[in-house]
Amino acid sequence: MPAFLKYIDMENFKSYRGQHRIGPLKSFTAVVGPNGSGKSNFMDAVSFVMGEKTSLLRVKRLSDLIHGASINKPVSRSASVTATFVLEDMTTKQFQRSVIGQSSDHKIDGQSVSVSQYLSELEKLGINVKAKNFLVFQGAVESIAMKNPKERTALFEEISGSGVLKEQYEACRAEVNRADEEAQFSYQKKKGVAAERKEAKFEKEEAEKYTRLKQELQEQKVELQLFHLYHNEKEIQNFEEELQHKQNELTKVEKKRQKAEDALKEKKKEAGTVQRELAKIEQDIREVEAEVSKKRPTFIKAKERVTHTQKKLESALKTLEQARKAHEAHQADIRKLEDELRQVEEQLADDDVAAARKDQANIQKDIQSIQKQISSLESKIESKRSDRHNILRQCKIDDIIIPLLEGSLDDTADTESEQSSLSTTQQYRRDSRIRVDYSSLSEALQELEEADEVKRKADKLQKNINTLQNTVDKIQAPNMRAMQKLNEVREKVNATNEAFVAARKRAHKAKLAFEKVKKERHDKFMDCFEHVANEIDAIYKALAMNQSAQAFLGPENPEEPYLDGINYNCVAPGKRFQPMSNLSGGEKTVAALALLFAIHSYQPAPFFLLDEIDAALDNTNIGKVASYIRSKKGSLQTIVISLKEEFYGCADALIGICSEPADCLVSDVYTLSLEHYQL
Repeated sequence: MPAFLKYIDMENFKSYRGQHRIGPLKSFTAVVGPNGSGKSNFMDAVSFVMGEKTSLLRVKRLSDLIHGASINKPVSRSASVTATFVLEDMTTKQFQRSVIGQSSDHKIDGQSVSVSQYLSELEKLGINVKAKNFLVFQGAVESIAMKNPKERTALFEEISGSGVLKEQYEACRAEVNRADEEAQFSYQKKKGVAAERKEAKFEKEEAEKYTRLKQELQEQKVELQLFHLYHNEKEIQNFEEELQHKQNELTKVEKKRQKAEDALKEKKKEAGTVQRELAKIEQDIREVEAEVSKKRPTFIKAKERVTHTQKKLESALKTLEQARKAHEAHQADIRKLEDELRQVEEQLADDDVAAARKDQANIQKDIQSIQKQISSLESKIESKRSDRHNILRQCKIDDIIIPLLEGSLDDTADTESEQSSLSTTQQYRRDSRIRVDYSSLSEALQELEEADEVKRKADKLQKNINTLQNTVDKIQAPNMRAMQKLNEVREKVNATNEAFVAARKRAHKAKLAFEKVKKERHDKFMDCFEHVANEIDAIYKALAMNQSAQAFLGPENPEEPYLDGINYNCVAPGKRFQPMSNLSGGEKTVAALALLFAIHSYQPAPFFLLDEIDAALDNTNIGKVASYIRSKKGSLQTIVISLKEEFYGCADALIGICSEPADCLVSDVYTLSLEHYQL
């Protein structure tokens, strides 16, 4: 034993007026005396010097511990109790606790010390005032026997010291629950924000999809309008080139017509000259005829002369006949020549004029054909310019932003009133200021030449636009603030993530703190419980003096036994197993004592003070308990308060306490060693 309680010295403590020494105490000491003599005050004295609280000493104030204070006649201003221990090295150590007025003083070997130092030194000797491992008050045995499982757990908590951690355990567990709730709340909030982010992300994706489709639709519309404008301008350019070509051709034909007109004039002039020459020839003929006519009388005269002088003039007649024949031949030749000349002249003149007129008519037809073609081209150009104007105007109305090199769509009139106030030429002049940038139009679309190909491609582009437009129209109007909402939600996500991480950290920290306290409480409790559980069966067998007796402890909650009950069951000698409540009073007391001695064996105090534990025992069981105590004398100092001879008769010494007649209880003490008396 680390220490042996040798003496208890009291001065003016409760019923012990003056100075009283109890001792020397033995390994098995019995305190005897009639009821009301002050035995319980001896228990209070031991409790007091071992550091027990005032409230557990059956008084209201410290000063009530002074003798005579109960009748308001204290014999002194102070009272004290001193415990003297003999240590293993045979030295002594004294613990003194005094009452001075309403305060107390603590001394060790005559030196004043603090309460914590005082209790610490007692704990070094194995005395734990909180666990009360050194005494059992009157009625405690019956109380232990009647304890339910939860109350036994409380007893083990008290003995093991794990109960000290109960408040901290509960606080840590509450903190864990609170931290878990906060973490769960943060997690749920995080989930909610995550769902909100998912929704916002979906809205953003929908908005982006909608924007992308709108952009794609806009691009396709721009592409279609560029396609229309490009091929419109290309056609206008082709028509203008063709028109220029026709105008050049018209100019050439008109020059040709001018030449034909000039040639016709020349031919007419030449015909006039021929006519004049013909007239001159006719004049010459007339002159010849006139000359012939002039010569006719001479001929007649010559004929008459011939007639008179036919013979004379026979040679002359022959000559005249020859002259007449020659004249007729000459006249025939003249007429023939005149006819031939007239025919030739007229034919030549008519042919030239007719040819010239025919050429002129043909040229005029060519001019009319070219002019018709030019008019058609101008109409086509006008139509195409009108188409271009309408395309530009529609782009402006539909807010289709086509790329421009020069000018602005604002140059295009977009209202009826504005259009009516401008002439077509003025409008087209304004439109001509707009130069479209076709660099974004693919070469494949630019290279189409055939009108049918252009139309088919335009129809296909328009069909794609219509399909895309239908898709866009079917989409429910998205939240165009989705990006802003997503950014806001992201900030909330970051905040909730930080809060969640912080909550997790707090929960983890609380969990660690709780696990630490839980482990400490569990270890303390289980150290005590396992020791008691391992010892109790042997102790019960020793108390029952029967190896068939059994006692065992079992926790209802093996994981955290301090949260639920501790079951204690005994099988009395010669009996079958039955609940504790079905045992007899003596059997319950023996079972309770077994539990008490098993508990005391865990971090045992140097002595064990028991107040009337034999009250519920019959003589047989008293002898068994007494025998057990005597068997433990080498390792356990026992002090019992007893009223039964069968019990105190087995002790090594008797402490007799009696009372004296006085205004208040006055106790006297007598000590008798029984070591020289054999049982």
